[in-house]
Amino acid sequence: ILSAKNILTRLLAGFLVVGATSAVAAPVAITGTYATLGAVTPSGSTPPWNLTATASTFAFVSLTPDQAFTFSQLQSLDAMFTSNSGGCGGGTPRLTVRLDTNGDMVSDGSMVIHLGTSPGFVDTDASLNARSGMNVIGNNDAGRYDLSAFGASTFTDYATAVGLLGGANVLRFAFIMDTFAPFADRDLTLFSINAVANIDNGTDVPEPGSVALLGLGLAGLMLGRRKQQ
Repeated sequence: ILSAKNILTRLLAGFLVVGATSAVAAPVAITGTYATLGAVTPSGSTPPWNLTATASTFAFVSLTPDQAFTFSQLQSLDAMFTSNSGGCGGGTPRLTVRLDTNGDMVSDGSMVIHLGTSPGFVDTDASLNARSGMNVIGNNDAGRYDLSAFGASTFTDYATAVGLLGGANVLRFAFIMDTFAPFADRDLTLFSINAVANIDNGTDVPEPGSVALLGLGLAGLMLGRRKQQ
């Protein structure tokens, strides 16, 4: 005969088992604060921006995320832009990802991601514009990633980047345009820097093992009831 005490004990065990949960990660569109530096019009946080670069000027638009995540959690990263004149060359325009590699939330350097056409990244306006909105995460084009700030290769790919710096905290993204001889002056309109990361969304679900144990507990309760009858 199953006593009231035994029934209560089994029910409490079931509730305790359900309490064991795991967090669910889901793709989240990254939000944050934009800032500008150099030859950018208008200056400030409101897009679109007109960026110009000559032999003596550069243009810089950054996005500081509101959320915390690592480089390996990034699912996509791109910039939406229109190249108006000057095309692409000399390592510009480019995206950079400022990273914290030791967990103190202080920058340890920036990963450079070349835009344009691999492997030379020298483009006309038309061929550069074809790269607008291109997801650079997972992109293994030859030479697109520059990891020299971290003592690695100047021209490498995403697989190497995530292998070396996947656990680093992302502090900031930036879109940078500059120029030097013999490349032409450049003019470009930037609309946004876009990123999606796989981040814990605060939702908890029972762990599979916990659900199985709960099922065993309920089965035991039903067996006890049968014996009682």
